[in-house]
Amino acid sequence: MTTLPLQKALGILQEDGVEQFLRRSIRYTSLRFSNIAAWKWFVDAAFAPSNNELEKRSDVRWEIKPSKKPNISYGSERNSGVPKLLEQAEKEIVTSPRHILEFNNVNLFGQYLFGNTGWTFFDIAHIGNSRPNLLASIHPPQDFIFSKIGEYQQLQYGFVIGGGRSSFAKWFYEQLPKLYWYEMYCKKADSNPALIVSGELTKWQIRSLELVGYSPNDYYQHQRKEILSVSRLLVPPHPLHTRGGPFHVCPTALQWVRDTILSNLPSISKDSHDKIYVSRADANRRQVINEKEVVSLLKEYEVKSFEPGRLSFDEQVRLFSDAKMIIGPHGAGLTNMIYADNTKVLELLTEEAGEHFCVLANECGHSYEFLQCDPINRKNRKKRHRDMRVDLTELEKRLESFQNNG
Repeated sequence: MTTLPLQKALGILQEDGVEQFLRRSIRYTSLRFSNIAAWKWFVDAAFAPSNNELEKRSDVRWEIKPSKKPNISYGSERNSGVPKLLEQAEKEIVTSPRHILEFNNVNLFGQYLFGNTGWTFFDIAHIGNSRPNLLASIHPPQDFIFSKIGEYQQLQYGFVIGGGRSSFAKWFYEQLPKLYWYEMYCKKADSNPALIVSGELTKWQIRSLELVGYSPNDYYQHQRKEILSVSRLLVPPHPLHTRGGPFHVCPTALQWVRDTILSNLPSISKDSHDKIYVSRADANRRQVINEKEVVSLLKEYEVKSFEPGRLSFDEQVRLFSDAKMIIGPHGAGLTNMIYADNTKVLELLTEEAGEHFCVLANECGHSYEFLQCDPINRKNRKKRHRDMRVDLTELEKRLESFQNNG
């Protein structure tokens, strides 16, 4: 359609209020005019959407050496073709040189931690990657204008981690690696800027920070409704992992996260399980509908089923650190493969699944394969979130192959 349907617009206004109506209108307008050169020039000039433009506007740049680019492999034994996003994953891997950018006189605000200096608004998650940012660049000023802002706080010198979504998976492969660059910067610059972390952290986020060496007293927790004014702000690159690419990976930083957490994890006596099935029985999407039969088959190969969401963070780390085989449907629980060492990963997925865990497995140096499953249609559910049915015959073939190849 060429215009926003009037009925829909009025519905948004009536049901969601003026703020959401204006937000949606701005995004809609941005989409409609995104191909018009004058509009794009205005957005670029006012809101600095691209990383290249942000680098130009920074006051100082600190170079970070790139990691070695991982080779992407998704196994040779398949029951069907390769899902499109997995097939193109290798072309979307980026390990180019990056920079920690330094800005003077920046205001930090909003739930996802946006920055504002003068007329420039930017998303912290845009630093150091090539994400297409026209629409996203409209979001920071929206948040600045429409958020219910609380008190102003001040800080002289800070290094910020945050930006983008902080789901379980993204926290571990997009946020925690920034602490590696924080420590590298402190050594190189021989100084210790205050560490700023976007606020409203969950218990497992706080615990993960403790295990990489940072207690709540070691960082400033930015609150959603406050504006934090920083005289000198350092912003590290954001190792973006986004569906359809590009993937800005950093295996070195990810390895640092793993090694640091494991070295600080308290030692306790525990049962060891080296073959794990990651169940999504406690999730509301991407479930395996014949999981009872799947688990029964896996037991024959000494694979034990777990629901990571029912374990504490420490328990999850301990469980996966011993794993030599990890099997499970596409979902956040597979993120725990970070703590394994040279393991085999078999991801159960549908043709619409994203490539996140294929990339992550290869970034971690694991052996990755996938088993494409039959999607189960559900009303009002996106294709990539559909439940699945596992082909038991194909699964048994993979288990036999894993067993025979050690």
